[in-house]
Order: sequence, then C-alpha cells, then structure tokens
Amino acid sequence: MPENFLCVVREVYKGCGTTIRLVEGETAEILIQSGVKQSCPLSPIIFNLTMELLLRAISNGTDGFNLHSERVSVLAYADDLILTAEDRENLQRMLDATSRAADWMGLRFSAKKCATLHVDSSKMDSVQTMGFQVQGETVIPQQRGRHTSTSAR
Repeated sequence: MPENFLCVVREVYKGCGTTIRLVEGETAEILIQSGVKQSCPLSPIIFNLTMELLLRAISNGTDGFNLHSERVSVLAYADDLILTAEDRENLQRMLDATSRAADWMGLRFSAKKCATLHVDSSKMDSVQTMGFQVQGETVIPQQRGRHTSTSAR
C-alpha cells in the first residue's frame, strides 16, 4: 500500500474520539485507539483492504487441503477467518504468514479470542490439543466436547 495513502488514513483517524449520550448528559470524550470509526465512509474500504491483504497472505502458499479438486486454505465470513491445512506444520506456517501481514499493517490479533481445532483423521480420537502461535501468542486449542464462539480482531 502506498505510504502517502497510509499517511492520509492515519491523519484522518488521529485523535478521534466519541461520547456516549446518557439520560444525565454526555460522557467525557473517549479516545478511539483501535478499530475503525463508526459511520466513517472510509471504514468499510479500510476493512476490505486489510482483509484482502490478509487473505492474499494466507492463500499465496500451497498450504490448505484439497476439497473436490480445489485447494482450500482460508474461509472468510465478515471478520472471522478459518485457516485450513493438512498438517500442523503447514497450519503454523500459514499463521506465521498471517502474523507477518498483520504486523506489517499494524493489526493485532487477540490470541485469547482465537481458537484452533486440530483434527487428525488418521487417529481414533481425532481431536488433538496442539498449541499454535499467532503474533507470538499461544492460541487456545479446542477440545472434544467443548464448543465456543471465538473471533480474531
């Protein structure tokens, strides 16, 4: 992304704040330190640009798995991503590529809001508890019978 474009976006978002209107009146200004501004016309564009770069970084390799003769490495819905790989090493490599892209864009994943599910179809007890890393933090491994809803932001 051109540096002059990034400078303009940083300037637009610099020093932004919001207030909350209560029955008693408005709160003091709350500085917005992460995310994109609500109702800002640039917000969906910035979101789409960052997601596009992340998706490209993830899917540029040969990782993923074959599904009906198609290579699938990432599934995306809104701000949720699912990375798929045939083995642990490939998945960690994809997470590393994702981490590098996010670092370059100034994004941070919250590892405590992420989760991994490692299924090994060659084993009878196919759900494995393996530790994976994203941006240097350990991601929560899902276990058999444990269901949670998580997302990365």
